[in-house]
Amino acid sequence: MKVISETKTKIRKPRHCWGCKTEYPQGTLMNRVVSVDGATINSAYWRKTCDDYLAQHRHEIDFDNGFDYGDSLNFDDYIPLEAFNGDK
Repeated sequence: MKVISETKTKIRKPRHCWGCKTEYPQGTLMNRVVSVDGATINSAYWRKTCDDYLAQHRHEIDFDNGFDYGDSLNFDDYIPLEAFNGDK
C-alpha cells in the first residue's frame, strides 16, 4: 500500500472513521487518505483522535499487511469514542 494524498476536509455527507468504525455527521473535520494497493485506489476517512493515535503507534503496525477497518479498536490502550466530549 502506498499513500497518494492526505487532506483535511470538512465532510459533506456522513462518513465512517476507518480507525474506529464510528460514523460522523456532515460538517465534521476529518483526514482523507487516498492510497493505492496494486491496481486498486482506495480512500479512507479518519477522525483526528484515531489519526493521532495511529501516528503514535506506527512503529507497532505492519503496514505491508494493511490496516483493516476498525483496527484501532484492537489496541489495548485505545480510548473509545465515549471518552471524548466531541471530536470535530
